[in-house]
Amino acid sequence: AQATSAEENFIVQAKAFVEKHLADEELTVETLAAEMTLSREQLYRKIMALAGYSPSAFIRKLRLQKAAQLLAAKADTVSQIAYETGFNNLSHFSKSFKEEFGKLPSEFASESDILE
Repeated sequence: AQATSAEENFIVQAKAFVEKHLADEELTVETLAAEMTLSREQLYRKIMALAGYSPSAFIRKLRLQKAAQLLAAKADTVSQIAYETGFNNLSHFSKSFKEEFGKLPSEFASESDILE
């Protein structure tokens, strides 16, 4: 296997940290910056350069991807999944989910019935 670049390694580390703390609504860009031993500005520049979006969007996308996996697997209720992925406000969760996937979490969950 090819050795991963420092950039790939950085994204993998950042992703692992975010995924480990998904349920924590206190997870912030500052927490991630501290974990990656960077200033908030350095983290912003680095994630922007590597992923193409801001650190807060990076965290939100990972939370929503995990929520989508849980919804598809019928792991729990929509509200429980929202809390498990760090959203303590259900309407914010639904709005963010719809922006990311083009449908509401409840629609997403019921559509995965059809796919099985």
